[in-house]
Parts: sequence; structure tokens; C-alpha cells
Amino acid sequence: MEALGFIGTGVMGFPMARNLARHFGNLVVWNRSPEKAAALVPFAAQVAATPSELLDRCRIVIMIFLITMVSGLVESHHFARELGLDTALHRAILDAGPMASAVSKMKLEKLVAGDFSVQASIADVQKNSRLVAEEARRGGITSPLIEECDQLFTETLNGGHGALDMVGVLRAIEGRHR
Repeated sequence: MEALGFIGTGVMGFPMARNLARHFGNLVVWNRSPEKAAALVPFAAQVAATPSELLDRCRIVIMIFLITMVSGLVESHHFARELGLDTALHRAILDAGPMASAVSKMKLEKLVAGDFSVQASIADVQKNSRLVAEEARRGGITSPLIEECDQLFTETLNGGHGALDMVGVLRAIEGRHR
């Protein structure tokens, strides 16, 4: 199996990367704080020195999916709320759907409750989205979703919401609406 790449091994990323390392074995990780990535070595993960090295060694990178998935969930929640739909019912429908995951269920629950307590901060996700977007540009890879996510997380960070959980990207979406 080709190596999986995982960018961001902080509060939310560490347990996810640990599970991937346990189940797939061939995992390469990178984190801005090298000691956080190194903590995954006992679980058979390999540490890349830079995001570029990670991308050179891996065919699949997980972080781009997580950032775009959660951003899509936030937009869907915003859309339902603005239409006056029952957001708890909206959550229940998405939780029962084919794209439901532990992460999507957790993030939708936070959105419905208006809970922006941090699991993965806006500041951290913005840095990761920027790194992924920069690497895509450097490699000549078309990636419009991560580019838009990077812009949304940057707007949220610049709006003073860097300490919120990543679902706080809702603030940038709401700001564009007004």
C-alpha cells in the first residue's frame, strides 16, 4: 500500500493519525511542532521534515479532505438555518447519510448547539489549509476547494476568531452574507 500522508497532529489530528497508523501502518505525518508528529512514531508513523517532503512521499493526504468536509458541513448548516429549517433535524438527516463519520457527527452537534469550544482551532486549521494550498500551487495541482477553505479560514482568523473551533468558520460565511 502506498503511504498515507497526514498534516496536523494536534488535539484533533493526533488521535486520527494514531488510528490510521494502527490500521494502515504506512503513515507519514507532519506538524509545525515536530514533537507532536514524533509522538506518533511509537505507532509506526514516519515523520516528514516539511510539508513538501510529506507530499513527495505520499499519494494520499488526509488533511485536505477533513478541512473541506467540515467547511462543507458548516456551509450546509448555515444554508439550512438561513432557510428557517430545523437545524437539529438537518443534523439528524446528515448523520444518517452516506457521508456521515465520527468527525461529521461531532462537528454537526457542535454547530447545532452553538458550541465553538476548541477541538481544532481556526488558527491551526488556517495554517494547515494555507500549507496545503501553497503545496498544491507549487505542484501545479488545481485545488479550488482548499483554496476557498483557506480564504474562509483566513477571513475568520482576521475577524478575531482564531481561538474558536474550526466550525467557527461559520463567522466568515455569515460575514459574506451580510
